[in-house]
Amino acid sequence: MRVTIFCGSSSGNENFVNVARNFGEYLGLTGHTVIYGGGSVGLMGAVAEGVMSKNGEIIGIIPERLYDREAGNENITNLITVKTMHQRKALLSEMCEAFVILPGGLGTLEELFEVWTHAQLGYHQKPIAFLNIDGYYDGLFDFVKFVSKSGFIDKKFVDMVIVKKNYEKLMECLKNYKAPESKY
Repeated sequence: MRVTIFCGSSSGNENFVNVARNFGEYLGLTGHTVIYGGGSVGLMGAVAEGVMSKNGEIIGIIPERLYDREAGNENITNLITVKTMHQRKALLSEMCEAFVILPGGLGTLEELFEVWTHAQLGYHQKPIAFLNIDGYYDGLFDFVKFVSKSGFIDKKFVDMVIVKKNYEKLMECLKNYKAPESKY
């Protein structure tokens, strides 16, 4: 499976880094292709390091402007440089069969909400899964459920995402995913 991973260019805490690296190793060992933001720092770098340590395939996509800031990773299978963030996000979305979200900041949140919205609207039927390390996204899910109860998100679109603490279970759920009927 070709999996796009959204995660931070910062590290957060040491457990986030360890889980990200271990997840990368698992993906590399099990023959999945990883597509990610192309950086060699933070959780992005940890995932890439894990994949490459097991001779897995990993494709990075990085805008020219962020190449130096996120330390564009030349030690991966393929690094694609693009002009804009819009081009990066389009390729991250087009090239994959599923999305997995690890802890991250504003960029990660922006990416995950875009693919979640696109799934709701029927632009894709790809599974979206959160590797919810140490309950990182618990507060976000509480808010999304509140928004749903307030009448702004149909419950089926809240429930459409996969949330797991274990990456092996998460990957199994991706294989068995059935998309809900889109909003339109």
